[in-house]
Amino acid sequence: MVRHGVFGATRFVPGAGFDAATKFGAGAGLGVKTFFGKNVGLRLEARGYWTLVSGEGGVACVNGICLFAFSGSGLWQGDVNAGLILAF
Repeated sequence: MVRHGVFGATRFVPGAGFDAATKFGAGAGLGVKTFFGKNVGLRLEARGYWTLVSGEGGVACVNGICLFAFSGSGLWQGDVNAGLILAF
């Protein structure tokens, strides 16, 4: 089983008349590879990506006790892959 996670940035470039923007992004994936024989196998993988589109947050501290608050909305994307493995 293969697992992975990523944190980084997503660059939006919408086209004419709109400004480009870079936003925080994160992703996670899960995959499995199995062989039916010495030379033939199957690989399955699914990945999901989330990008923060808009958000706001704040912090308030009183007598050493702090409260953190965050609110935002995001964009979800995903993909699923399957492949046949032929080894020689």
